[in-house]
Amino acid sequence: MICPHCQNYDCFRSHRRKWEYAISLLGIMPWRCMACQKRFYARRVPLRLLHHAHCSRCGNMDLLIIRPHKLEHHTLARLATLLGARALRCEFCRNNFVSWRHLKPVAQETEETDFQQRTTAAGK
Repeated sequence: MICPHCQNYDCFRSHRRKWEYAISLLGIMPWRCMACQKRFYARRVPLRLLHHAHCSRCGNMDLLIIRPHKLEHHTLARLATLLGARALRCEFCRNNFVSWRHLKPVAQETEETDFQQRTTAAGK
């Protein structure tokens, strides 16, 4: 989450007041910037990215695929993995969950992928 006031990435969910629970039903949550200490309201995930898998706690899309046996005491989640869902872990808040949604494509290429592309191009 990016603060609209100071453009800092150091933002976390703020505690909801009683009247803010109604707004959160629409997906709009209160956030607080740790740099400027200002509160603001935003969705966890922008509407254009809702079709990608994201953490339900923090909205993070940097997810790791984990083995289903890491989902301890989550029998419904294990059943979902048997039906084709992926077991995922949020790197930021360490939340384990399952999702049928696609992962967000990685924008940056790793050195290994770059090396593979150069070797296949040299081999042709």
